[in-house]
Amino acid sequence: MHKFIRRNKTLVLAGLVLLVTLISASVVSTLFAIQAQHQARNAAEINIFLNEHLLGSLNPLKNSADEVTASSLLNRASDNLKDQFKDEPAIEASIRQTLASAYRELGTLESAQTHQELVLQLRHASLGDQHPDTLESMYATAVLYREQSRYAEAVQLAEQALDGQKRVLGPEHTSTLLTMNVLGGIYEVQG
Repeated sequence: MHKFIRRNKTLVLAGLVLLVTLISASVVSTLFAIQAQHQARNAAEINIFLNEHLLGSLNPLKNSADEVTASSLLNRASDNLKDQFKDEPAIEASIRQTLASAYRELGTLESAQTHQELVLQLRHASLGDQHPDTLESMYATAVLYREQSRYAEAVQLAEQALDGQKRVLGPEHTSTLLTMNVLGGIYEVQG
C-alpha cells in the first residue's frame, strides 16, 4: 500500500480530494434536507392551527352564534393558542405575528400589542437579537408603538432594529430602508 501511494501520489491525492468533496456535498445536502423538512413541518403546524382554530370557527355546526365577526375569530384563535406551542417558539411566533397584524388592521391595538410583544420576546429568546426574524419583530413592534403614539419606545426599538438590519441585511435591503422610513416619520412627528 505504501509503495502504491508513493508511486501514484497524484492519483491518490486526486482520489482523496474527490472523497472529501463527496463527503462534504453529502453533509451539506443532508443539512439542507433537514432544514427543508423542519420548515415544512412548521408550515404544516401553522396551517393546522389556523384552519382548526381560526377558520374552523366559521363552521355553523360548531358555532352557535348567528354572527361571526373578524374580532371574535381572532379572539378564539388567541384563546386556543395559549400553551399549545410551548416547545415550538418559531411556530408560536409566526402565528402570533399573524394575529398581531390582523388585530392591528382591525384597529384593536391593545390586542395587537399583546401578541406583538410576545412575538418579540419569543424570537429574542430563541433566535437572538441579530436574527432577521427578530429584527423584523423589532420593526413591527416599533410601527405598532408609533400607531399608539408611544414615540420614545418606538424610536428606541426602530433604532435598535435599524442598527441590526444594517449589519445583518445591509444598508440597501428593503427591510433596512423600511425601518429608516418609519424612524424618519417618528422623528418628524417628534419635531
